[in-house]
Amino acid sequence: MTGHLKVKGVIVAAGYGTRFLPVTKTIPKEMVPLVDRPAIDLLIQEFLEAGIEDVVLISSRRRKALEDYFDHEIELEWFLQNSDSQSLLSAIKPPPVRAIFARQDEMRGTGHAILQAKPYAQDGPFIVAYPD
Repeated sequence: MTGHLKVKGVIVAAGYGTRFLPVTKTIPKEMVPLVDRPAIDLLIQEFLEAGIEDVVLISSRRRKALEDYFDHEIELEWFLQNSDSQSLLSAIKPPPVRAIFARQDEMRGTGHAILQAKPYAQDGPFIVAYPD
């Protein structure tokens, strides 16, 4: 074998977040801040440091905040750019990963959640991680 297989990351973020209630009634558990960064950001940083750039995020239907986190906020980025706030601009830019979202429509456990990544991660090795 001349090359190495790229490892993909699979993040399971589809549960109800009952251990963190009542805050997770309105904030997905993976978006709960740990000091000044959401939990998902710390996990993505670990993946990047391990050379993992392709990430499959398994989410439920209540996870718009998670999808928004991996998207650009054009107006805010423009404002910070023109306000000469480079440190804040760097802090809000989406993480440099290729994020694919897969939905677990029914909460049927961890194995079922991981199975939702199969179409995106079946061609090589992958690592499963949890943001909580």
